[in-house]
Amino acid sequence: MRVRQHLVDAACWTPIAPIIRKYRISKLIKTTNEKRDIKKISIILSAIMAAHSDLLS
Repeated sequence: MRVRQHLVDAACWTPIAPIIRKYRISKLIKTTNEKRDIKKISIILSAIMAAHSDLLS
């Protein structure tokens, strides 16, 4: 594990825990949205490739 992760884990047991929790939740939401967008883009590109494969060669 990285040193930063250890420090964040240790900070969860301090009075700044609510700040750490908000940081982790925002990071999780950002990552989830990015993965969701990548999946949607992949599906759209696959559909375009299937429908227009003759134009791509």
